[in-house]
Amino acid sequence: MNHRLFWIPVFALLASLIFPGTLLAEESTTTPATVKMTVIKPGEAQRCKTDFIVENLDGETADLKVVLGHKVYVDELLNPRERRAFSLPGTIMTAKFHGHNVPQEDAAVIINLGPKADIQLRCIQLPVNPPPQKDDLAVFK
Repeated sequence: MNHRLFWIPVFALLASLIFPGTLLAEESTTTPATVKMTVIKPGEAQRCKTDFIVENLDGETADLKVVLGHKVYVDELLNPRERRAFSLPGTIMTAKFHGHNVPQEDAAVIINLGPKADIQLRCIQLPVNPPPQKDDLAVFK
């Protein structure tokens, strides 16, 4: 009889530790929202006002150009099936650091110069970091 009574508090303890953890895990998982997804054919261009991901869809190299303001800032060859991610605010800040005059609210123009490969463009909106909260236990850390 005592053996059965021993397992009741053990199960209650496990449930109290696991259940809040699963609720917290469900709340904290976020995925970036895709604002726009398009395929850029060779010789075409698209604008993106948010962060973006480019991917070469074909088996040949693709010539990628990213224009900020009035100048080409990124000039790269994408290998077959290669994927690159760009943070628009980060790219603008890096361009300003290198001496380019780029407005902060500018959009990126992504150009595919081919010659035969298609590039998939995904403009994404990353979630905003929550503001820092006061930690009552910071004194003890």
